[in-house]
Amino acid sequence: MCFGDFVELLPSYEGGVRLCKEGQEELAAFFETHLLASIPQVHRGTVVRTLSSPIVVFQDSGLIDKSSESFRYASMVTKAAAVMAKSDSVVSEEESSRVLERVEGLPYLTADQKLYLKALSLYLLSSETRRDLLVKKVSDASPALRNTIVEVAMDIAIADGVLEEAEVGFLQDLYRAFDMDVRSARKDLEKYAREHYIVLEKRREATANLSENTIDEFDDVLGDLLTEFDFE
Repeated sequence: MCFGDFVELLPSYEGGVRLCKEGQEELAAFFETHLLASIPQVHRGTVVRTLSSPIVVFQDSGLIDKSSESFRYASMVTKAAAVMAKSDSVVSEEESSRVLERVEGLPYLTADQKLYLKALSLYLLSSETRRDLLVKKVSDASPALRNTIVEVAMDIAIADGVLEEAEVGFLQDLYRAFDMDVRSARKDLEKYAREHYIVLEKRREATANLSENTIDEFDDVLGDLLTEFDFE
């Protein structure tokens, strides 16, 4: 889903590849009227949006507590999972599905918090990510959070049965940030795969773009997240 999917709802839209300030104001008002939320949040014209920019829309319950420790913990884990899936620039269906499964399995979260984090993961999977910023942000995480992030990152890395050099590289970045033995990252990942009965295939070269099938998978999963809503 992208901003361009909403242009028919915007009276001010007259063509072009960007959403003007007035169009963003109309979209923000539309979401507010219909109790919808989005990632990224649509502010009233403060940021220029191209029609191809991804957006994830979901029902806004108004009950999401983003200040709780459990939510902040889960948010870090979600971001790490998405960045690992994106590390080689190719997100497989297995990886995207596994990211959502890990979000669903996070403890101490309400249904609304999980919905938000699933929407966040879909947005991250379909947009540019900065793994260096994430690594910096999690570097001072608690030991428990560090262990969870490393385990989840490994789980996503082996989800498609292929071990990519970029995936090993991201794991090494995490090890380095957590003062762990970087030289053992590859062996630890391969051991994790064996323990979960995954036979890893040979490494492949990363390509630059998401496949059409994966983009379709994003849309299918997004449909499951949305409640029945008529945009007409």
